[in-house]
Amino acid sequence: MEDAFCVKKSLLLHRKCKSEQKELVLLQHQFNEIDESLLIRGSGLEDIKEVEISEKSKILRQSTSSEGERDLLEKTYYSPESGFCGVNELQRKTKLPIKEVKEFLNEQDVYTLHKPARKNFKSQRVFVNGIDDQWQSDLVEMIPYEQENEGYRYLLTIIDCFSKFAWVVPLKSKSGKETADALSSVFTKSKRKPKKMQTDNDKKASIIERFNRTLKEKMWKMFTHQGNHKWVDILDDLVLGYNNHYHTSIKMTPTQASKIENERIVYNNLFPSKLEEVLIGDPIMYSIKDLADEEIKGKFYSEELTLYNNVKEEYKIEKVLRKRNRKENALLSIVVLPFI
Repeated sequence: MEDAFCVKKSLLLHRKCKSEQKELVLLQHQFNEIDESLLIRGSGLEDIKEVEISEKSKILRQSTSSEGERDLLEKTYYSPESGFCGVNELQRKTKLPIKEVKEFLNEQDVYTLHKPARKNFKSQRVFVNGIDDQWQSDLVEMIPYEQENEGYRYLLTIIDCFSKFAWVVPLKSKSGKETADALSSVFTKSKRKPKKMQTDNDKKASIIERFNRTLKEKMWKMFTHQGNHKWVDILDDLVLGYNNHYHTSIKMTPTQASKIENERIVYNNLFPSKLEEVLIGDPIMYSIKDLADEEIKGKFYSEELTLYNNVKEEYKIEKVLRKRNRKENALLSIVVLPFI
């Protein structure tokens, strides 16, 4: 009677051979590519030995094939003709599976260090409940133009995340006292205060960053028109123009959106009722640690990270940030490669 043996992934197959009254054990076999079960039929010790030899030969052939594929990837990628091509181009030239191509590239310093960072991708939204629910603030450096602007070196920019209404205060320094006084003056003049205040501080504050870009664009256009870099006299007019300019997300001007009678309209424009489900943490952000197991400040989208698989004991030094000598010991602050 023929006995049927089903050999699957990560399975130890035990069979007693009746003719010799002792137990035979087939060692564990792992199959990386096969999802279907392999059916083997036989009735004696010879059949089982043949299966074992056949599987060992198969694993050896796979190992040899992998080495050949890696040689092909290295030869193609580092060829001047290929020009250190990307994932799709390397896959097209080698005809290898895209998964193997990605795994190879993630081990190459040349690829991971020079991979361009994506700037445009889906990010998490800022949800606010109403006017002055949350403000964002930031400091914009204007140091190169301080001589033309009465010694002012910074701009304190503030925006209400709901109405998009903005304030800008020039500063001569970024000391705590001067910054606090500037904030206090905004509260006093506007007669408004936020429930929550968010500063940039190495974290994501997308709304204020977008306002900063808009303000700079308008400011630099004026510089071109004026033929100089004097902004202190035109700052209030630029901010006034922004606050009375139609905003596509709220479908009105920030000044109009700051009125209490328009609050419900603005909310419906920002968060339409068609939104049936809100996933917390969508898209996903990551917290990461350095090689010393210390958590790095901030959170990152997958588009801002590069997977690196080539773990080394030694790394190249990109640059020396600073040096300081203490007696005979030199203290170095360095940036090592590869980095995220």
